[in-house]
Amino acid sequence: SFIKDVDLETSHLSEVPELITTLTEKKYDQQMIHSLDKKYEETLSNLQSLKIEPTKTIENLDGQV
Repeated sequence: SFIKDVDLETSHLSEVPELITTLTEKKYDQQMIHSLDKKYEETLSNLQSLKIEPTKTIENLDGQV
């Protein structure tokens, strides 16, 4: 369930690259676009870490048993 929730949140982010492209084409402030892109990458990374962490914890617990 937790992994499904993380996947759902990740899927919502799939529209951000298209938004960034549109903003770039419309010549919006490059600094703002760069900041948005950076935050997008950070968020994806954080969500991936959230998916990996429970697996690592379970593996560690299995190793201790």
